[in-house]
Amino acid sequence: STAFVWRGLRKALTEDRRHIPPARRNLRADPPRVVHVLPAQVMWARTGLWDKVTRAAECIPGAVVMKSTMRVELPNGGIYQCGGMDNPDSWRGGYADEVIEDEADDVIASGLDMVVEPMLADYSGARVKIGTPKGNGRLAAAYDAAGHDPNASRFLFRYQDTNVLDAEQIERLRRTLD
Repeated sequence: STAFVWRGLRKALTEDRRHIPPARRNLRADPPRVVHVLPAQVMWARTGLWDKVTRAAECIPGAVVMKSTMRVELPNGGIYQCGGMDNPDSWRGGYADEVIEDEADDVIASGLDMVVEPMLADYSGARVKIGTPKGNGRLAAAYDAAGHDPNASRFLFRYQDTNVLDAEQIERLRRTLD
């Protein structure tokens, strides 16, 4: 999640929309926008992820953090918007160059595609699903489907590859979790 906070801020700060066909480039008037959603709005505060957004944004000269709307306005006009998918319709009608679905297995699936896909349509945006897989849920299905889609990318970062947790921590988790 932290890596995607930084990635999303960078994308909102540097997106130039070169991938849009020339005939549609008149849409460039809107500032770049990255939307990062968790399953529920309240999770931003409870997990401490909003604090990480704030600290990351403070490293960008000219960035303005708007806590009440969970939004960062960047010096280029770009926007990094955080929120929850506990009410998917609250996003309806918006646009995004990228939507990051964090903890995708826990995001409410009902109506999600009908909200997210239209948000991405204006600027040929990308949909990114991240999280810790919970068995064979939506995240695993998206990962498997991306393996057969030439326009998709997929990445799997195992704990052994990241060094985020050491062997002792993993062993303790294996003993205590079912």
